[in-house]
Amino acid sequence: MNTKHWIAFLALLCGALLAAGCYYMPSGAQGSARASLALAKGLPANVSSIALIVSGPGMKTMANEYPVGTSSVSLEVPAGRARTFTLLPSTASVTFKGEATVDLVAGETKEITLSPVLSDTQIIVPDYLNNRLVQISDMLGTGWTVKTGAASALYPYDVDFDSQGRIFVADYSTTPLYYLDDITTNPVSVSIATTYLYALAIDRPANLVYFTNGTLLYRKDLGDPGDPGTQLSIPITGRIMGLAVGPDGSLYLADYGSGFGGFLLKYDPVGQNVLASYPPTVSSYWDPWDVSVQGGYVYSTHVLDLGVKKVARSGLDLNFIDEFTGPGSDPFYGPRRFVAILSRKLTVIDEGYTGVDSNRLAAFSDMAGSGWTTYGATGSSTGQFNFYSYYSC
Repeated sequence: MNTKHWIAFLALLCGALLAAGCYYMPSGAQGSARASLALAKGLPANVSSIALIVSGPGMKTMANEYPVGTSSVSLEVPAGRARTFTLLPSTASVTFKGEATVDLVAGETKEITLSPVLSDTQIIVPDYLNNRLVQISDMLGTGWTVKTGAASALYPYDVDFDSQGRIFVADYSTTPLYYLDDITTNPVSVSIATTYLYALAIDRPANLVYFTNGTLLYRKDLGDPGDPGTQLSIPITGRIMGLAVGPDGSLYLADYGSGFGGFLLKYDPVGQNVLASYPPTVSSYWDPWDVSVQGGYVYSTHVLDLGVKKVARSGLDLNFIDEFTGPGSDPFYGPRRFVAILSRKLTVIDEGYTGVDSNRLAAFSDMAGSGWTTYGATGSSTGQFNFYSYYSC
């Protein structure tokens, strides 16, 4: 959610609080205290807005925006328990969040330091056959922004974000890995040991990027520009089309069998061994194209007609839980790539066969399909996409 959306939400929240009447003010909380906050510590230079929200029991929520570059703020806050300070710096493509909760005694000055981390992103879409990246804010296409190559065509296949909020792109070309500070900036190439990438995944706490050309898997230290990437040993039966990093630093791979059946793998990139796999034996019914780890679950996309077009959910040890094929009146065309990886909804590229008007995004809140929303059609204009096509995989 971008800053403007946060402010609009807070206006509604404040109105609801006022309509609900007065709240109990805890004993000893009469009067105000002064909070002195250190803001935006370690943020990238391309931050475009800074919002600060203060909330807590018995007080009206406060929301303020500050000029870019603000490093500290001193403000009066109603005294009381559990005053929560939420800092939301944003770039054109991502939002960071830093939060602290403190008790404030009337008349005191409290020193608070907020250290924001990456919290949310816009929807960044690799529009591969249109040779562009597309950014939108929601499933209405708000804020449609296109990034094409500055000197040559882009062939973006996968997208992830590092801890600084930079957009990293796996490109199916001889310039296969690059990043953008945000959607308004030009790509910066990253030197690596291979070409024609299908997928990447970033371990943000460890500052590592994993990438694959389908048959080989690499790990690169993002803190070392000269590191071309270390090749890791991995047993696969088909082609690695999707990568995701788990909360413990393990790596999940979608081993896509191109219609002959594939596997999901949980992989230890340190010991370079497979920790778990699913299914137990090869099956065309289970042929994963992409994988994502969100909210303690592993999600995978399954696109082929030989199986069922679906999104499946598993536990972190790849024990199968359930699957979703889309609403009965509007089933999936063929879910491929997860996008908006830090958002509260599952959002996928949903694409059918070549020549069929079936290029769209699909988003839903849970595996029951709550909040099902689609956006887009086939083409190259605003609101249109041309993703991978059936035959490109």
